[in-house]
Amino acid sequence: MPGVIRPESVPSERAGASLRTADGVSREARLDLEMERFRRGHMPYRVSKDLHIHESDVDKDWRNNNFDSRRSLHLQITEISESLARYDIPKQVVERARELSDNVSELIPRQMTDIAAASLAAACIEKGIPPSLREIIHASNTRERNFYRALKAVRMGNDLPAKAHAPEAFVPYILQHLGEHRPSESEVLYLLGKIEGLPKRTYTSPDILAAAAVCMLEHEMSGKRDAVRQVSYAIGVNHRGLSHIVKKKEQQMREAGIPIHPGQ
Repeated sequence: MPGVIRPESVPSERAGASLRTADGVSREARLDLEMERFRRGHMPYRVSKDLHIHESDVDKDWRNNNFDSRRSLHLQITEISESLARYDIPKQVVERARELSDNVSELIPRQMTDIAAASLAAACIEKGIPPSLREIIHASNTRERNFYRALKAVRMGNDLPAKAHAPEAFVPYILQHLGEHRPSESEVLYLLGKIEGLPKRTYTSPDILAAAAVCMLEHEMSGKRDAVRQVSYAIGVNHRGLSHIVKKKEQQMREAGIPIHPGQ
């Protein structure tokens, strides 16, 4: 009776040595080939009495519903976007991420989460919307090194330029988390332009750069640093680290003789 090939069901060398198919291929060689496919995560196949390997209708249905790697990849993209629900990622961006993931060649099952996260990140960068790469990595629970390797594969598969988020993409989202007495978007964009013109001593991610500009303006307008904790929560960073960056940028602005507020 035909049965599903399992590791324990492979016959011994002695048992398979005398059995040959019509084309002269030993049963051992054929089963070794199918066992290699089984180890790599392919669909289990069935063996008929004449040793011809074929896929049953049940196996096809099982593969289409449970082992379709592309469908699994699309589901993971949706799950990551749902875990970042506070950013309200549009459905069009999720659909674009799925399209990008379809063009990645040599898909390996253990890399699916990396490819899903990288595809969503590439779609968000393309559309100029948050979240940041750091938060996508955290939400997908993937390693940073694997994520950036997958992001490179997504870009190569879709001929996308190697670019990062622009700081301006995070400004509207950050301002939503402040009260009525908050700087305007035009004021923040003005200050961002000045900050980006300063000498870059160390790398600062785009979302933190936008957050620093908002906090600097809020401090200049109110004389208090009440916004640091709110903004740090909004973009998912430590408020002490953000406060340190704000002070460093303010010092650079003073040294360069550049006013923080456009009205000064």
